[in-house]
Amino acid sequence: MKTLTKFAIAAAALGAATFAQVANAAPILNFNLTQGGTVDIDTSNASDGTGAVGTNLAVDYVQDIANPITNGVLNFNTGAYEATNNYGSFVETVFGPVGNFTLTGTYNGFTGVLLSGTVASASLNQQFSFNGGLQRAWMDLGLVIDTVADVLLPLVGIDPNAPDFVPVTSKAGFESNNLTKDTDSAEPGATIADGSYSNQGGRLTVDVPEPMTLGLLGLGLVGLGMARRRKAA
Repeated sequence: MKTLTKFAIAAAALGAATFAQVANAAPILNFNLTQGGTVDIDTSNASDGTGAVGTNLAVDYVQDIANPITNGVLNFNTGAYEATNNYGSFVETVFGPVGNFTLTGTYNGFTGVLLSGTVASASLNQQFSFNGGLQRAWMDLGLVIDTVADVLLPLVGIDPNAPDFVPVTSKAGFESNNLTKDTDSAEPGATIADGSYSNQGGRLTVDVPEPMTLGLLGLGLVGLGMARRRKAA
């Protein structure tokens, strides 16, 4: 299991141009979510610190169907409820940081945590028909990866045993294709979002920066420093 090193905000800002070029070439892991698991929404008590909880969302493969994930589940919790944005037939319920997530299962002989990290942003999206019926609901999560299992790294051409391997912070995006609402919440102060939803499937997309990312970012910072010195001279 590799623990990922977070970029300092100042360094990321200074090297933004260089980092953007590298990020475009970053290898990607795609996880498939199949039917199974629930998402529970509670906006009525923001003080408890948790607004949405995903429990045992089923994950069945990563990238290549030839090597499926068995007993794969994604669990997450978001930060507290922040706001409801009503756009007519579309309603967005926003949750703040910071929550946590884990993706566990068995893949290619390894059993345990495949990915873990924090939930930096989250929203429940609901689309309604003209008569007010819920047509579709889905969840968007912005995830920051803290750890990634070594067994996943070869899928994107990274040797976990390479002496020069330098793991870095990666961003992931989760999108459920569809959530079916099973029950509404009767709690005082509950919004139209509150209740329990069944997961009907979706995807988890993870950008995995290559080992040379930090090196290229460092070269970009050095270049900026030299340019400033020349300008000062």
